[in-house]
Amino acid sequence: DDLGLGNNDEPGPPPVNGKASKATGNAGARIACGAIKLAGGAYPIKAICTVGPEGKPCGGGAEAAPGCTGVVCFEQIDPDTCKISYEIKGLTPGKHGFHVHEKADFSNGCNSAGPHYNPFKKTH
Repeated sequence: DDLGLGNNDEPGPPPVNGKASKATGNAGARIACGAIKLAGGAYPIKAICTVGPEGKPCGGGAEAAPGCTGVVCFEQIDPDTCKISYEIKGLTPGKHGFHVHEKADFSNGCNSAGPHYNPFKKTH
């Protein structure tokens, strides 16, 4: 995604600054990659993503913050509710976003990690 910056006319949420948000898959270079590890089988289902530079940067660009580390926790409460909490260190001040790739293979950046996980093909 484009972190809500716009620059396209795709359908989706209300425009911000006169421009609609891009659909998933339009992200540029990103700074941190990690693997999600699942725990449990019945609700709640929990997953933890360890964040840190790994493999090649996505988009082929330089990593903006190689010291970025932390965890992102996902807790699927029920089929319709997912609680996301995080503790990230080393980010520059300002707004940030994140996306989840289908695979945890960053040996060739985002190319080997596969597309963004978006099972319902939602614009966001």
